[in-house]
Amino acid sequence: MAEYIVLPTELDPLMTRSVSMSTQVLKGPSALSILLSGDAPAIAEREGMLMGFSTSRTYEDRDSENSVVHAVYRFPDAEAAKRAAKDMSDDSLRPVEYGEPMVPYRALSAR
Repeated sequence: MAEYIVLPTELDPLMTRSVSMSTQVLKGPSALSILLSGDAPAIAEREGMLMGFSTSRTYEDRDSENSVVHAVYRFPDAEAAKRAAKDMSDDSLRPVEYGEPMVPYRALSAR
């Protein structure tokens, strides 16, 4: 899966500093709680998420608040992936107790 994800350094070669989440294998739906809030782990569980992979980087300048996190998730079939992507996107737009909703992410269509 990692071979198909755009790495942060491919977007911007200056993004070289690891962040707390760094690069990791997501061994199942419960691992999504590292990356996403709300009901994302439950949605992934419901749709049978098998595994995932994520990578993140920021700029060397420690004062920078800019970072990139890319993740890809594998589901049993295209329909489960589509349902999960829609429901996770909808969930990310719901108000949260502390602060603003997460920035929506875009799901790539299954091949």
